[in-house]
Amino acid sequence: MFSNDNSLSGKIYDTLKITNGNVVSFLEDDDLFTSNKLEIVFNLFKNENACYYHNASEIVDKFGHSLNIKNTDPYFNSSSISIRKDIIYRDIIKEIPKGVNTVLYINALDSGKEIVNGYEALTYYRAHKSETHFTGSLEEIASSDLNLAKLAVASFEILYKRLINKNRKQ
Repeated sequence: MFSNDNSLSGKIYDTLKITNGNVVSFLEDDDLFTSNKLEIVFNLFKNENACYYHNASEIVDKFGHSLNIKNTDPYFNSSSISIRKDIIYRDIIKEIPKGVNTVLYINALDSGKEIVNGYEALTYYRAHKSETHFTGSLEEIASSDLNLAKLAVASFEILYKRLINKNRKQ
């Protein structure tokens, strides 16, 4: 799916609007799935209680060569996330400026359904210079980190308000 939105949260929102299935697996434009990932996801979600699956990712350089680094954090890299659409807070997802992967994970935690953290690398995550892979002077790194922290706080304020309103209605 191609989206004109530059933000990851906007791209996820656009994807959710047009997909027909119950489960969505995201793939960022610079990452790759292994040939068997979607088959594994399909079989895992036959379990109706499973709501979130995160597979490990193998980190590769810009040429696709392995850096011999594997990441298994359950909220890292949207290309490693498969999730049931009905547990996603669609009303706020587009507003999230940073940390949308973590917000998706919190959606799964809040659902009370089964979360599966797979340790098999089914995604190739391309490492590149960006705001989260920064090289520069100490001042530039500190400034970038501060901006990321501000965006993360804004994201979690949006999520917090959503959860508070949900709990008040119950």
